[in-house]
Amino acid sequence: MRVFVVMLALLALVLSACVKVQPPGTDQGLSIDQAPSIEVIGPTQGTAVGGAFTLQIKAGDDQGLSAVEYAVGGGTFAPMNLDSASGLFEVSIDSKALGEDSLSITVRATDKTGQAVEVSTSVMVDNRAPSLQIISPAEGTPARGLLTLQVQATDDMGLPALEYELGDGTFSPLKLNTETGRYEAFIDSKALKGDRHSLTIRARDSVGNTAQALLVMTVDNEAPRVRIVSPRDEALASGTLTLQARAEDDVELMAVEYTLDGEVFRPLNLNGAEGVYEAAIDTKDMKGGEHSLTIRAKDSAGNTARAAVAITVDN
Repeated sequence: MRVFVVMLALLALVLSACVKVQPPGTDQGLSIDQAPSIEVIGPTQGTAVGGAFTLQIKAGDDQGLSAVEYAVGGGTFAPMNLDSASGLFEVSIDSKALGEDSLSITVRATDKTGQAVEVSTSVMVDNRAPSLQIISPAEGTPARGLLTLQVQATDDMGLPALEYELGDGTFSPLKLNTETGRYEAFIDSKALKGDRHSLTIRARDSVGNTAQALLVMTVDNEAPRVRIVSPRDEALASGTLTLQARAEDDVELMAVEYTLDGEVFRPLNLNGAEGVYEAAIDTKDMKGGEHSLTIRAKDSAGNTARAAVAITVDN
């Protein structure tokens, strides 16, 4: 009998905590205290986060809340603060201290009677910068004319922005070429002032992680300068003809060549002592009469220049 009386007393204590009695003059019915309501506002389930992100919770209770807390990855619960402007409970979380990939977050609301409700969500942590590589132009290779800028870039969370800048502080977008899988832009190098430019590529993923790649680019739209020293125009040639030419370029000469009558181009060799490019031509195997002799100079950017004379072979 005593055990039964004790159980009745305990039941009365529980009911007194959960039942609200209406004041005199009102409906004298009893109302059962409801459990707290709780909802994760952000970040939502499966959202990618990086750096410091804000956890926002909407919570309420008809009798008032005693605590709103959060726990990361099954850890200890910590309090959240109410933002009076938004009416939401908030806390800033540094994801860089939490590793990568999937992360579980549990939020708990407790009312003044001790009733607690928990809700869990998960986010994808990404603090890895995008992978970025400039494919073209190549380091140290002069550019000329219409330049094709090609960049290889990847990221686990997607790349909403890939841009380039040429030293003027203004970034312009690159577009994905679906056939090559590379990001591209076309630049008219003739519109660039000066011959050296700092090229900056900037990639940003959907979380906000960024990566940069830098390249110093040399622009060369000037053709080499070339002239034939010997033979003179309309000269008579017999036996072994010594061909001499001078050629120079503001950046770098790659080749100085000659052709007879527009046939195959053959190289001239630099005579360091004389500072001229030379070749010996045996005219004995050539038909008598007039022939055209053309010199072609080509620089490292691909610009070319030509000079030509006419000779008359008489053996």
